[in-house]
Amino acid sequence: MPIGGIDVKVTGPLAREGARITEQMTAKFVTRMLELGEQRLHSQLVKETEGGVFKSAQRAGDQVSKGQYRQSVKAYPRGTRGQIHDGGSTYGPWLESGKSRYVTRFRGYHTFKKTSQWMQKEVPNEARKFIRLLSQRMNGR
Repeated sequence: MPIGGIDVKVTGPLAREGARITEQMTAKFVTRMLELGEQRLHSQLVKETEGGVFKSAQRAGDQVSKGQYRQSVKAYPRGTRGQIHDGGSTYGPWLESGKSRYVTRFRGYHTFKKTSQWMQKEVPNEARKFIRLLSQRMNGR
């Protein structure tokens, strides 16, 4: 279940004169955002006990889920585009909807949606860093 994609298009004089550098830096930016999103998703799908009671990453500490769904969540960067996907897992739609006949304490419901919202807030900060690096490279530093 993809959370959406990233597609960056660069135009104008900066792009024409430094297209190769701009494209390289844009691809690095996309890869960085995908890595952050993948890490965020994984941190939200942490298992507390062998019995399967889930809790937040902060409370879990060093314990890591070995679950099949968690392992299927991966980032797929492709140049200036990319997405984070669960590989078509059968659990994906159920986990995103949070609908169940049974009340559970699982905190992973809506994880892709929450991560997408978090990433949208993080993009400006990360973009500033990459724009600064791009500017330095375009100026020959």
